[in-house]
Amino acid sequence: DLTPVEIIKKEAIRIAPNPASGYFMVSGLEVESKITVFDISGKKVMERNIIPNEKISVSTLSKGVYLVKVNNKTTKLVVR
Repeated sequence: DLTPVEIIKKEAIRIAPNPASGYFMVSGLEVESKITVFDISGKKVMERNIIPNEKISVSTLSKGVYLVKVNNKTTKLVVR
């Protein structure tokens, strides 16, 4: 059996839709994971645990570019 960290390293993490207008989802997760969203200046604007295929609302985020960190992988997200 793989540990959760090994599962994350094995899987490619992708965010869709991107750009996002109402929500986004993180694909490539097989276990509950922590997600952290930073604005372009590096300020943490969201941090929570998500489950695979969960829709994450962007309603509290202003339009712009964000960095989404899921465990140790970081991806750019555009909110419009």
